[in-house]
Amino acid sequence: MKTLYIIVTDQCQMRCPFCYVNFVPSFDNNLVSSSETPKNVSHIDPELVYKVIKKGEYDLAVFHGGEPLLYPQVLLDIMDRCKDLNVNFSIQSNLAFKQLSPKQLEAISRLNSIGTSYSYDRFAHCKQQELYFISNVKELKSIGIGVSSLITVTESQINYQNPYALKDYIDELGVDQIHFERVIMPLKELEEDKVRLEVMYKEIDKYLRTCYEIFPKDKTTLYSLVRNSIVYRRPFYDTACSNHTHTLYPDKLKYGCPTLEKRNVVDTKMDKCLECRWFKWCGGDCECFNHVCAFPSLLFERVIKDLKQEMKEETLLLLNIRSNV
Repeated sequence: MKTLYIIVTDQCQMRCPFCYVNFVPSFDNNLVSSSETPKNVSHIDPELVYKVIKKGEYDLAVFHGGEPLLYPQVLLDIMDRCKDLNVNFSIQSNLAFKQLSPKQLEAISRLNSIGTSYSYDRFAHCKQQELYFISNVKELKSIGIGVSSLITVTESQINYQNPYALKDYIDELGVDQIHFERVIMPLKELEEDKVRLEVMYKEIDKYLRTCYEIFPKDKTTLYSLVRNSIVYRRPFYDTACSNHTHTLYPDKLKYGCPTLEKRNVVDTKMDKCLECRWFKWCGGDCECFNHVCAFPSLLFERVIKDLKQEMKEETLLLLNIRSNV
């Protein structure tokens, strides 16, 4: 699937400590509350979006930021301009507004899919916004709009909300599907504290393995992503992120997702990687992790175990069918 991320704005009413915009000096991100009016009008031009999608023949366009729902009219204008193109529109929103406005709901109702995000860190110091978040997700569900959620596994997520507590939270929230991501650290920390971070990523791996074991397989993308990586011998991050991804800013079009495009990473870990048994499914991993090993090997081992069992059962079933023919 060829995907285009559209940076509608760089402003956001949240202060998530792990968000990639914190690593980008050019990003504004200075909106202090969900009730405050954005100080600048978004500069993304619907005509530019139309031309890029048409020429690039993208299958999916994702409204991104910043917080794209700060500018619902811009979203509507873009979708109106692109209505004759064969493209699906999605969004990644924090949904942490006091209450979704009629204009925001109108924009949401015209999207093909809705994505939000969650991590323990996000609401650790702003419980009121968590109540807004929960209320908005449930409102969308009540009017028949499905919501998927991206869950960022951070140190705080591991330390303060174990996988079982997370499952209870997600079940109560009622999102349709969840996708896990490993937290991406600032390059300075990746370069200066490699040992501590590799320990952290091992703990994230354990967390993901437990989540895989306790969540239904069709509730998360963990099984499908790892299975596709194993079966098709593609790097894990490639099946998760797609190598057919571009990001559109008001003044430029860049290769890669918004996180990768802004980091200017130089890969320095290849020699170590070539000696690793997981290399064919890791491929050096996403460049965002630089030279720190973040590959979820425990998760892979657990899925491989299930795949072997499934293959055994399928073989026995086939033999049984043949014996009865």
